[in-house]
Amino acid sequence: MPQLNIPIVPATFFFLGVALVALSNMVFYAILGEVNGKRTPDDRFGLFFVNFKASRILALHRELYPKSKKRKLMWLTFAFGIAIVAITMLANVRFVSQDELQRIRQSSTQPHTGQRERDRSRGVSAWFVG
Repeated sequence: MPQLNIPIVPATFFFLGVALVALSNMVFYAILGEVNGKRTPDDRFGLFFVNFKASRILALHRELYPKSKKRKLMWLTFAFGIAIVAITMLANVRFVSQDELQRIRQSSTQPHTGQRERDRSRGVSAWFVG
């Protein structure tokens, strides 16, 4: 059975960051609902492709609800989410020295005769083994 080799802590932080970005998107759609609630049915914004009109929607929300904290919540959750994802990805980058890189390249070009012998002893045919 194949196993996934995913470290649990980085994966948890990555999905936490993605969840915060999704929460930011939900807050934006709540803002959109408030703005559309104050407009006439002909002037309302649609629910699709609103990212092209996001600055206009946020400006209208600022005019209609000057004391609302939803805009700040939206930007904070977005910024923290992106920061967590970026830090998690950068923390898991493994920097390799030139000597180690050369050793990796050499080991990948050498034939793996030991693996073939083990496969043959288990009954795996030669055409199946790469």
